[in-house]
Amino acid sequence: VFEYCKSLSDIRLPESIIKIGEKAFMESGLTEMFIPYSTTKIEKQSFANCTKLRFIFLSNRINSISPDAFDGCNSALTVYGMLNSLAAEFANRKGFKFEPMFSLTAGAGEYELRGYKGCFAHVVIPPDVNLICENAFYSCKSMRSVEIPSNVGAIEKHAFDFCENLESVTMTNLIMRIGEDAFAHCPALKQFNIIDMSQSFAPKVQRKIHRNFYKVLQAIHPESAEQYAAQYNVTAKSTFLDVPFPWQIKKESQEHIERLADGYEGSPIANALIQLVQEEMQKSERRLSQIELFRDCIIITGVKAGQIAHRKSLYNDLGIGMRTLPDVNHLLACATVIVRAIGPDYQLSPVQNKDSALIRPSI
Repeated sequence: VFEYCKSLSDIRLPESIIKIGEKAFMESGLTEMFIPYSTTKIEKQSFANCTKLRFIFLSNRINSISPDAFDGCNSALTVYGMLNSLAAEFANRKGFKFEPMFSLTAGAGEYELRGYKGCFAHVVIPPDVNLICENAFYSCKSMRSVEIPSNVGAIEKHAFDFCENLESVTMTNLIMRIGEDAFAHCPALKQFNIIDMSQSFAPKVQRKIHRNFYKVLQAIHPESAEQYAAQYNVTAKSTFLDVPFPWQIKKESQEHIERLADGYEGSPIANALIQLVQEEMQKSERRLSQIELFRDCIIITGVKAGQIAHRKSLYNDLGIGMRTLPDVNHLLACATVIVRAIGPDYQLSPVQNKDSALIRPSI
C-alpha cells in the first residue's frame, strides 16, 4: 500500500487492521510504527528495507511474523512489545533490540498498568487494562497523544503528570475516578476526544454516568467539562454515585454512613446485593461464615462442605451498570443497607475493615 513511499515518516493505523500485508511499507520512510492490537499477522517483506525505522511496537496478540518482514532494516531498530511474546522471540532471533513497553501486573480484580518505557508519539494503552497507576507515564516527553481503552475505570494521581508535549487524549466516559494531578503540568493538552459508552445502559444509569464523568473531567480540564455538561445536559445535582477524589476521602461519621445508606435504599446495586446474599444464605442453609464487600466485588464464604468462597463482580456478574464503589464510606453504606433489609432474619452485623466492609452472621 505504501511501498516505496519515501515521504511517509509516521502513520496511525486503525484498530480494525488484522494484518500487515506483503510489502505494505517496504522501502518507505517510516521512522516509527505502533501496530494495532487487532493485528495478528505480519506478512512477507512488510517493512523490508525501511532503513529509517527506529522503533516499532508489536503486541502479544501477533501470532505470525514472516522471517523476512524486516529484512534490510537498520540493525539499531528497537522492537517494543510484551515479555514472553512472539515479538520478543522474533527480535532476539533477528538481532534487534527488544524492550518491554508496558509494565503490567494483575491486581485485586484489576489489570494494572504501572509503567511505560516507550518513546512513541502516539500511544494506545492495552485494551485489557483496568487501572492506570500512579506515575505510570510521569514526565513522558515523547508522547503527543494517548488512547485510553474502555476497560479503564480509574486513573491514579500523577499518572500523566509533566507530559509536557501531550496534546490529545482519547478516553471513554466510563472512567469513574481520577487521582490528584493526574494530568497536571501538561501545557500542550487541549483536545479531549470523549467516547460515549453510556448508550448500552438504562436511561437512569446513563445520567449517573454523565454526572460522574463530568466531575472526573472537571479535575482534568474544566473547559472540556463544561462542554461535556452542555452536550449531555449534565446538572450539578448531587447523587450517592458521584465520585469523590482519592485525596478527599476520609472515614466519615456513622451518621454520614447512615445518610449514604438512605441514598442506596431501593437502588439497583442495593437490590442486587440483598438478593445475592439471600440466595447464598438459602443455598448454604443459613450457614455463611463471612460476607466481604470490596469496591469492585463481593466475596461470600460458606461453611457447608468446607470453606467455599464465591466472588461476584459488581459490573460483570451483578450487571448493575457500575464498575466500582467510590470508597470505604460507600462500602459501609451498602453493608448497612444489606443489614437493614435482612439482618434481623439472619442475625447479620457490619464490621469495618481497612479496604472492605465485612458482614458476619451469628452462626
